[in-house]
Amino acid sequence: MSSFNHANFADRIKDAAKAKAAAVEKHKARPGADDPALIAKAAERRSLHEARVARAAEKDAIKQKRAADHAEVQRLRAEEELALALTREAELEAEEQAALALRRDRAKLALVNLADQKEVRDARYAARKARQKQAKRG
Repeated sequence: MSSFNHANFADRIKDAAKAKAAAVEKHKARPGADDPALIAKAAERRSLHEARVARAAEKDAIKQKRAADHAEVQRLRAEEELALALTREAELEAEEQAALALRRDRAKLALVNLADQKEVRDARYAARKARQKQAKRG
């Protein structure tokens, strides 16, 4: 903070008037709106702004492209998983059908075996009856 060097009130008033006059002069010395330096600075600011906007648009385009690529990859993965699930489901269905066919074949074979066993048993019974009949006759 500057030291207080005013001897009296008149000096303070004089210094205040000088400061005010310096501020007015500084304001008057400011270049106008048609000054070439200001126009060049404004054009430079405009070009920087346009470059910033162009970079932002480019970044947005890249983000959208990445999002679209990501969505496409997700869609392909989902399709692949669905196809894999359908394949697994079809394989399981085929296995179930094969197991069912095997059980049916075994059941048919068991019935055939039972029928064969019955025929053998019936043949033995008929043979025994025939022997008994012959033994009575003869």
